[in-house]
Amino acid sequence: MGYGAASTYYITPNVQVKASYEKSYRLPETEELYGDLINLQGNIALDPETSHNYNLGISYETNPGTVHQFSLAGNMMYRDARDFIRARLNNNQTMQVMDNLFNVTNAGVDGEIRYFYKKLLSAGVNFTYQNLRNNTHYDEDQATESVVYRDRIPNMPFLFGNADLSLFLRDLLKKGNHLTLGYNLLYVHAFYLYWPSLGSDKLDIPRQLSHDLNFTYALGGGKYNLTLECRNLANAKLYDNFSLQKPGRSFAVKLRYFMNR
Repeated sequence: MGYGAASTYYITPNVQVKASYEKSYRLPETEELYGDLINLQGNIALDPETSHNYNLGISYETNPGTVHQFSLAGNMMYRDARDFIRARLNNNQTMQVMDNLFNVTNAGVDGEIRYFYKKLLSAGVNFTYQNLRNNTHYDEDQATESVVYRDRIPNMPFLFGNADLSLFLRDLLKKGNHLTLGYNLLYVHAFYLYWPSLGSDKLDIPRQLSHDLNFTYALGGGKYNLTLECRNLANAKLYDNFSLQKPGRSFAVKLRYFMNR
């Protein structure tokens, strides 16, 4: 049985405070229990995860219709989880398997700032920091303190963020035709692949920084759309959680047509 409550209060018409609490459950998914025969090994002994989650946030927005508009939001979170479900490598290091950690805590913050100039420009930046820690004092059937007690949970990013910038050129070349120029930045801080206290295994996924560009030209009031996109413009080395390198620079063309516009 899970439950929760949320409340909000406006200090002023532009400043809002929010708070929430929930006791929640996360049931193992089918592939986590039985595997997918490709990259995920099953674990039928996986237990449901339960957690107490606390959130406290504040947000601010300028009045709509002004030339310069701002919005700011910040949130603090605390999570106390039992039987935390996480991914790890199996014993022969060939597949991923989901496992339970008895006690995990997470104290984190996230925030976002956005700016609008008329209907011409939009810009924003957001970040997340999560301090996921192993709070399991003793391993199963062990009387001595766990070597990895209070270690940061490995194989999970703890600091990451995004930034974006969009320019809107309306009625370009013809009335009803709009051009949108967009830029996106992705940042992921380096993080350990294995438990940091096991000193000989301090392999890590390096810091990642990626730049994306996109151009969208909408014709006929948006009935016809042409999008050109470049991902990972600088051809940086990007990785998933298990240090498997992602594809490099890529280009895409998308055509979209709305029948009812």
